[in-house]
Amino acid sequence: MTAWFDTHCHPYMAKNSVAEQVERALVAGVGEMVIVGVDLDTSEEAIEIACLYEGVYAAVGVHPNESEDLPIEAIRDLAAHPKVVAIGETGIDLYRDRVSIDKQETAFRAQIALAKETGKALIVHGRDAHPEVKRILKSEGPPDRFVMHCFLGTPDDGRDYIELGAYLSLAGPVTFTNAPELRDAVSELPLESMVVETDSPFLSPHPFRGKPNEPARVALVGEAIAHIKRVDASVVAETTTANARHLFGIEP
Repeated sequence: MTAWFDTHCHPYMAKNSVAEQVERALVAGVGEMVIVGVDLDTSEEAIEIACLYEGVYAAVGVHPNESEDLPIEAIRDLAAHPKVVAIGETGIDLYRDRVSIDKQETAFRAQIALAKETGKALIVHGRDAHPEVKRILKSEGPPDRFVMHCFLGTPDDGRDYIELGAYLSLAGPVTFTNAPELRDAVSELPLESMVVETDSPFLSPHPFRGKPNEPARVALVGEAIAHIKRVDASVVAETTTANARHLFGIEP
């Protein structure tokens, strides 16, 4: 069985123990995953968890909704850990107004620079903010390897990001019946530019929508992509796992 790679999860936020989630993921064919921090404390926790398991990695950074303060020197120090494969998640979130757009942009630009400096991949969060995210990426120049986390844009948005060098990460919404534009994007855009994620404990795919998510369910995302693109799920698993390893600089 080809293993799946969950490129984005937050198991430390779930009620179930991290060990239980990792064990269920392994049984479900998830061979690798990246645990993503949203601030300094959770970035440290992501590294601690990653150190316990083979095939589990960490991303360190400050989420746009947590970017009132940016401990960039501390994040730089964490980024040197060998289990850290990415900076982020960072970006722009206009769905919530917890942090001003100016502070979000400052934090985003700083973490783009840190990804370039460290040679790590960049995980980009963009919610209701595709024009702003594209503007900043074009202005700064993106790092060599970056991913649009939980991509929810149109086919044209996807093409714009791919032209900038991005991978598009698909999550639970690709299984939702009320996401026709997203399914159109998956249909029209190349599988070679896609990876899969759960964003657990959020965004559980159908038929678990509304319930806490976990890495074991990433295969449901991949199977939905396979259905849309009319290919076997094993093709999606092989391609997205290879893409994820390239994105994060992981040797197969």
